[in-house]
Amino acid sequence: MLRTWHLKTIFFRKEKFGASVYQLFENLKPLKTEYQLVRWGGIADGSYLAPDWPVNYQGVISPGVGQTFEFEKEIVPNSIKVVLIDGTIQKPEDLPPNFIFRKEMLTDQTSVISGEVTLSDLVHQEFPNNESLVLSMDIEGAEYTVISTTAITTLSRFSLLIIEFHQLQKVFVSKSNNEELTTVFNKLKGEFYLIHSHPNNAGGFFLYRFKKIPKVIETTWISKELVKKNFGIANLPHNLDVCNDPQIKDLKFPIFKNRYI
Repeated sequence: MLRTWHLKTIFFRKEKFGASVYQLFENLKPLKTEYQLVRWGGIADGSYLAPDWPVNYQGVISPGVGQTFEFEKEIVPNSIKVVLIDGTIQKPEDLPPNFIFRKEMLTDQTSVISGEVTLSDLVHQEFPNNESLVLSMDIEGAEYTVISTTAITTLSRFSLLIIEFHQLQKVFVSKSNNEELTTVFNKLKGEFYLIHSHPNNAGGFFLYRFKKIPKVIETTWISKELVKKNFGIANLPHNLDVCNDPQIKDLKFPIFKNRYI
């Protein structure tokens, strides 16, 4: 009896986790629209795919400062303001004249004392009247809190979102963590179309049912208001995808046959 109960418990847990992983990557399947994708920022880590469209961006907010700003330099003309924000580093040297650096952390509350600011306050302070903004966010897991606590009225100010999602293995930790991921993706999908997903091989992976599941994935989202045609699920990988770390094997976007893998 004990052995039978134990086997049933294992099977149930596998079913539960399988459904969670399946749903996670169903949410991360990109759609194909009328816009072709181009790569901005070179061909190394820190470059991303974005739509080739006639949108004139009026500003960029980039939380999480990396080793290069090529993406931010290329995505807008040098007359457009770019705000870099990161509380973990000092101001980078040789910033272009249109770049502003704020040594603060993007969080769910604003505090001058602790050097924290919300995305809503940041947008209001730096771009009080501008629409058609770009958000390029790589903040090592804090993205879930930032997105879930940011008002839709603030998010709708952005035409383009480039977001790296971290710690995808959280689907295995608890029901609340799984629900957090689902809630964030559903919130974004209310205002944006996900048009590209790419596993970041530098972020590592976890194994489930002999599949390598990426812990980190790069995503590109565009405002639904700017899309007229939806052609269904896009093919992956995109022919412009590159390895984030060329020294190790690239990771594929996981494809599952059913809810229980």
